[in-house]
Amino acid sequence: MFAKFADAVRAHEDTLRAMAFRLCRNSADAEDLVQDTLERAMQHFRMLAPESNVRGWLLSILQHRFIDVCRHRLRRHETSLAGIDAAEQAQEEPPPWAELGPDDVRKAVDRLPDELRTTYELRVHDGLSYGEIAFSLGLSVGTVKSRLTRARQALRAELGALRC
Repeated sequence: MFAKFADAVRAHEDTLRAMAFRLCRNSADAEDLVQDTLERAMQHFRMLAPESNVRGWLLSILQHRFIDVCRHRLRRHETSLAGIDAAEQAQEEPPPWAELGPDDVRKAVDRLPDELRTTYELRVHDGLSYGEIAFSLGLSVGTVKSRLTRARQALRAELGALRC
């Protein structure tokens, strides 16, 4: 089991590091983010289906961990991963997503129409490309892009309404 995990990590390590650096904009925080991602991935790797998109799964973990760390630092008024100092953060209104929890997002996704929800989950949760989604659903790539745009707009509207 560990050998399979190590192989999967080696295959996608450069992608994870590049994405972490792009998000964090500093190598120390990026390395910490990659380490946290790999730790969480290792804990849950045995539950991953063999046909799963490992790259998408790892990137999803990395992005969720980044958001968690940002939320934590905003609450504690620390310097964020993006390099904004605490004084600036305290004066600014928190971003709309800061008050939302995973349950809020899950409920909003569940309320999407079936066609939008399916397309959105294949992209976000399974990490499939537009072409892969189009093939699996028997749609054109343009239809996939349209559905994803509509799903994101609906989620933005609904999650924005929850905050008010």
